[in-house]
Amino acid sequence: MTAVLGVFVLLFAFSAYLFLYRARGDNGAYLQARFWFIPVVVLSPLFFITAFRGLEIGIDTFSYYLEYMECSYICEFRRSEPLFSAFITFLSGVGIDFRGFLVIQSLAFYLSMALVFLCSPRQTFSLCICYLLFVATFGLFAFGLSGIRQSLAISIFLISFPLLLSKSYIGYGILASAAVLVHNTAALPFLGLFFFAVVIKTDARLFLLMTFFSPLAAFLSPDLFVNVSNIDFKQAGYLGQGSYDLINLKVPLLFYILALAAFIIVAFSPATFWISRSKPNLFSSSVFRVCAWSVVFISFTLWLATSVRLAERLALYFMPFAALFFVLIFGHLRNTYLVLAFKILWAMTMAILGFYVNRNLLF
Repeated sequence: MTAVLGVFVLLFAFSAYLFLYRARGDNGAYLQARFWFIPVVVLSPLFFITAFRGLEIGIDTFSYYLEYMECSYICEFRRSEPLFSAFITFLSGVGIDFRGFLVIQSLAFYLSMALVFLCSPRQTFSLCICYLLFVATFGLFAFGLSGIRQSLAISIFLISFPLLLSKSYIGYGILASAAVLVHNTAALPFLGLFFFAVVIKTDARLFLLMTFFSPLAAFLSPDLFVNVSNIDFKQAGYLGQGSYDLINLKVPLLFYILALAAFIIVAFSPATFWISRSKPNLFSSSVFRVCAWSVVFISFTLWLATSVRLAERLALYFMPFAALFFVLIFGHLRNTYLVLAFKILWAMTMAILGFYVNRNLLF
């Protein structure tokens, strides 16, 4: 019953958010209930697995269970992330058990990802499955099973995107502050998202060039981040540490290949590949620009994570936008057979990558 109560509370808050902040950006599909059916159906299996997992599933799940149980009689807040402590203390205080908390965490996580998918002008089952395959393959599903605090911060980060599109900068700043107080890593992604959406504009060939040179990040020394590691943020202390727990090389390499292929298609494919006049207008869309920048940022941070511990944590914030980037490309291709071929190739690629990438613990 406590899990059901948590679901109703979160759904009410999420619905109130959508109606209070009606975005006037590229797309407003997230304001219409009928558009939610497809992403909710497609993402629901991941939600149920995440919400009803055992305490032994996920590296930190049991640790969070102990912290949740302790907060009911010991009021001790985290120093740099007090909002998370306040949140679980409140939930425990109103009688919601740890299972109910996991349901709330999972629901927020996947509703926020559904919200990003609805920024696409086309919502179909096939496009949503492409979206699902990407976020599941490159770490978000696996991370949602363990990184509870950061998954909540990622949820806040994703639902702030409509505010940014509607130029509700005060609301965006409030959510940014809340996310940082839940998980400190949210500071840089919120700043980056603002610049990607509002300040920086460029074209496909420059994106391709930046992605092409992103492997240079792998040669950055952890010593460069020693000063950052002295900041009073829990995660900042990981920077500049030893070489253990670094990301496997195959992860940035696989993402790099996909990113290069996508930018080459966008930059050099003939107009006959695209729906009438859609290719020239792609980068006039703030949503597409954010997605393109996200791909570049992820490629850079994944390569950086081969030498700097936990740098890939920053990439996870932007992974849904990278997934949407590929969905937007598929959605704008003109030739039906070409689209079908790309989707089949995409499904096969994601299945193969998922097998190899997830054989080891990556995130």
